Amino acid sequence: MVDYIKAINSGIYAAKLAKKAREEIREVIGLAATQIAKATGDTLDLAVTREVRQVPRKPPTNVPRGWVSSASLLAAQWSSRGEQKTEEYSALTLKPRNKDNAGLVLCTWIASEAGYPIKLQFSKKEVTCRDKRSLEQGIVELLSDPGIGFEMEHLLSQSKVDLPHSLESMELGEGEDEPI
Repeated sequence: MVDYIKAINSGIYAAKLAKKAREEIREVIGLAATQIAKATGDTLDLAVTREVRQVPRKPPTNVPRGWVSSASLLAAQWSSRGEQKTEEYSALTLKPRNKDNAGLVLCTWIASEAGYPIKLQFSKKEVTCRDKRSLEQGIVELLSDPGIGFEMEHLLSQSKVDLPHSLESMELGEGEDEPI
């Protein structure tokens, strides 16, 4: 016999676990945001945001063989018509406080309904975080990425934020070249 009461209890228990995981995730983001704000003189904020991006449109593929020139013409007309498709997604974003500019999308943030796992997609990488510790490490890996570092440095200079003293004093080690 099917036990629906057991299923209901399992669902409620799963909801409680998800709530706890989401609170833990908010704590991790909050701690990272606090440290980033402190390091940048309270000018930058870290948050999970909803963003919109353009989706590349694909030309029609149902053109008969041998109609290459017609197909090229059709594709050119098709791509110039109408609006560009967009999609909404979640992102981990670094935003200047008290400024209107959009800030810097650090990565795509894909969270499960249960809280974990969370996938961070950046620099052609995907980091899967299954718990608090791996989320902390994932954010450290994200912020340590050279490509993200270049973008953060640009955002800091646009926001007229002085680099934290700990970063200003960093020198290249022996045999290391400055990035081009």
